[in-house]
Amino acid sequence: MLGLVLRGAVNKSASSYLQERVWEPIGTEADAMWLLDAEAFEVAHFGFNAVLRDYARLGRLFAHDGAWQGKQIIPAQWMIDATTVRPSDAYLLPGKAMAPQPFPSATGICCGCSPVSGVSSPWLAPSDSA
Repeated sequence: MLGLVLRGAVNKSASSYLQERVWEPIGTEADAMWLLDAEAFEVAHFGFNAVLRDYARLGRLFAHDGAWQGKQIIPAQWMIDATTVRPSDAYLLPGKAMAPQPFPSATGICCGCSPVSGVSSPWLAPSDSA
C-alpha cells in the first residue's frame, strides 16, 4: 500500500524515484528495480533487485548515515532513526532473534517447516500439524 502512496505522491514509480534521488547521485552501474505484480505495480515491500557492486554502494551510503562523498543524499537523522532498534524491539538486535516457529497449514504443507516440530528448513516439507 505504501508503494502506491509513494507512486501517487511523487507521480513516478519507486524505481524511477530511487534512480533520480539515490542511484544517480551515488554513481551506480546498473538500474535497480522492484518486482512487479500482475497489474504492473512495484511490489514495494520486497523484491528489490540490484547488482552486487551497487548493493555495496548502497551499503556505503548507509554506513555514512546517508552521505556520499561529502554530499548528504538521505537525511542523516532519518538514517539514524530508520536503523536504530527501539528498546521495545530489542529482540531484533543481532544475536537476539528468536528461533523460527513452525507455521501450521490447513493443507498439510508448510513453507519453512519440517515434520520435526520446531525445526525450520528452507524447502517445502509436509507438516505434521495438519
